Amino acid sequence: MTKTNKNEEQALERVLARLASGGNPKRILQNYEVAEGLAACFANASSLLEDAFLLASHNRFPRALSLTILALEELAKIPDLDKQYLDPESRDNTTSWKEFWNRFVRHKPKQKMISAYGNTLRKQFGKPAMAFENPTPYANYLSEKSYGHLDNIKQNLFLSLFYTLVSEIYVYSSSNVLAASRLYTYTLTSSPNFI
Repeated sequence: MTKTNKNEEQALERVLARLASGGNPKRILQNYEVAEGLAACFANASSLLEDAFLLASHNRFPRALSLTILALEELAKIPDLDKQYLDPESRDNTTSWKEFWNRFVRHKPKQKMISAYGNTLRKQFGKPAMAFENPTPYANYLSEKSYGHLDNIKQNLFLSLFYTLVSEIYVYSSSNVLAASRLYTYTLTSSPNFI
């Protein structure tokens, strides 16, 4: 290997290492950092939804669904960060922030949190309010069983091993397209509530 190639390889390794380390500070945040974080999560979720829409409009449904699930995860970060900072018991608690940062990068906790969106309101009414009774075009919640599948769906639709098989089934299955459409609509219509 030439010296130039070695230098280029090392430069690439440094960039990849920096990108892999992520941007979260893994410490207690100040109020302006919380505000920036909330805005960044919302902006990223919105951008992911735009990308999902573009992919779906070109019949790239499997990846569109994967991006929709990622957008849901980004939206889940917003109330979690908000609660972490606003709760006087957790705001200045190093252990609590460590637990928060652990949740922040894991998919399942975020999927579980976002699936609860809407369920709180449903429980407060005792019986579903009119807005919650119609599952189309906007379902205001995901059931416990639904959220449990999100991570596997997202991963399988991104992986090449499953992509061909799943996309063949997915593109031509009206029930799968309907499910993806409902999840996308749920995400899209829920996102303004996190501003």
